[in-house]
Amino acid sequence: MYYFLAAVIILSTSFEANAQVDTATTRNGAIKGGIGVGYNDTNEEKGLGLISSIGYQKEFGAKHKLRINPNLLFGSFSSAGITDTRDQYYQMSALQVILAYDVIRFKSISLFLSTGGVLTYSRGLFGTGDELEKPGTTSRYFNKIYLGGIAGAGIRISPQNSRLSYEINPLNFGFGNNGFILTSPILSLDYKL
Repeated sequence: MYYFLAAVIILSTSFEANAQVDTATTRNGAIKGGIGVGYNDTNEEKGLGLISSIGYQKEFGAKHKLRINPNLLFGSFSSAGITDTRDQYYQMSALQVILAYDVIRFKSISLFLSTGGVLTYSRGLFGTGDELEKPGTTSRYFNKIYLGGIAGAGIRISPQNSRLSYEINPLNFGFGNNGFILTSPILSLDYKL
């Protein structure tokens, strides 16, 4: 989240000198950041947490309906509130490449579908010493790598004369090897370069 805010502040002050040039037709790149909640389930770890992402987005085509977004996703998860798993706390980092396409567009609002690939690194601790742990169990560190895909759908609001675009992505699913599943509704903000 802090990386995203820092990037927006730096970019908003860096490009003020270009404000007199009509760049509405030439802007096709953006810094993209997002924040959301996530539910992660694999063959071993399971948790709820907060996620954030930061990346670059490039638009293609005459009407800019196609976008590619390589980004980094970060999350912190715990088993708090989940009763059918061992007490755990873990971090997740992921390199994602997302391809999005505006299926329906009306003025500045569009419905988009997205797909892509993801490489995820998860590391943390099983058995954090919580009182709900079974007596005699010991803590254990773990780290795992997952390779998989992404699918999603959402609404994009992109005013033509604004440097900012917004995305509401309630359907965002990741899947991969070893039973990896990540459901992560996310709100995103693009700052057009």
